[in-house]
Amino acid sequence: NDPTRQLVEDFRAARLQRSSRVFTSLGTFGLASLLLRFFPYVLNLSESREDCLPNASWYWYHGRIIYETELVPVIVLCIGLLAMYFSRRKHIAMVSDFLNICLSIVWVFHYFTTSHTFQPDQRPYLFSSSWVQAARIGQAFMLGNAKLTTVLALLVSLAEDLIIRGQWWYWENIVNRNLLVCVMIIGFGWVAELAAWHEAAAKLEVQSSQQTKALLSNLLCGLCDAVVSLDESLNITEHAPKLGAMLLRSSAFGDPASGNGPSNFMTLVHPEDHGLLS
Repeated sequence: NDPTRQLVEDFRAARLQRSSRVFTSLGTFGLASLLLRFFPYVLNLSESREDCLPNASWYWYHGRIIYETELVPVIVLCIGLLAMYFSRRKHIAMVSDFLNICLSIVWVFHYFTTSHTFQPDQRPYLFSSSWVQAARIGQAFMLGNAKLTTVLALLVSLAEDLIIRGQWWYWENIVNRNLLVCVMIIGFGWVAELAAWHEAAAKLEVQSSQQTKALLSNLLCGLCDAVVSLDESLNITEHAPKLGAMLLRSSAFGDPASGNGPSNFMTLVHPEDHGLLS
């Protein structure tokens, strides 16, 4: 397995696990309050409709489904995050991809609903698509997997265009806007993916350099009486127990963190030999 790819998947799983924990501690109560507020409204109770919205009769007959369907993506997202919370670390990426697909299906359903079941104009679609586009961008950032995000973004945008094309209020500016949003979703998804790859590559490079340093240090310790680490100004950067023992000093000699020993190696060298090390 490619170690960089594995590290990227670990980053993604850790991010999703943190998000699911935050939602479980905070978002569950918000979802419960939302459902409790709108559940009576969906059940067609007149007294509850008056409490939910002003001018409830007009909204009830012309816009009921928009309030019902707006709960669908929230519920799907909540179920997906709860599944991540209770999933093992190695299964989180698979659950995330499945949630990505489910949310994309929900967006297509939402576009169809807002375009065909309300008053015959573009207001429900334009109102709903504005927050749906923002949610799709957040979906690309949070769930990751740029390849899957690219395919789903193209399919959802194509389905959206086919759904609204038959409407009398369909016009080219809407298509241009939707195309731009699709490009933004794909771009943001790949930016997040590439950033994770660069972070993983940098972490692996640091780990490789640390391993190389440890191997070199072990080799030098076997060949030399004492090994000391110096910076470009010849300051001691790590403790040198063997050098401390040779000088009859503490075993923490040279450790800057403990304040033992000189901070500059030249203080241990005879003044006549300074020219050999400068």
